Amino acid sequence: MTGETGAAAAESKKVAEETPAGHSRLEALLGWLGTALSIAGALLMSLNIPQSGLAYALFLPGSFCLLLWARLTGHKHQILLNSVFVSINLLGVARWILN
Repeated sequence: MTGETGAAAAESKKVAEETPAGHSRLEALLGWLGTALSIAGALLMSLNIPQSGLAYALFLPGSFCLLLWARLTGHKHQILLNSVFVSINLLGVARWILN
């Protein structure tokens, strides 16, 4: 009976560490953080104001979070997409922020 209690406790802990969609909390955090940063960067860029180049400071961590999320979840198409976005955003940071 002790084995059943231990197994039930382990299963309960596993469920508590997952989000309702079955993803870990880290996966959910990376996905939502990447999404929020990317949306904020797009909004800043769309304003077409002198500070719009700072959008790359939001795009870069956003695409990096989404790249990590894709690696953890095994979404190969998103790994490719966000790898390219990280590269492009590094170029944007170099051209718009560091110059």
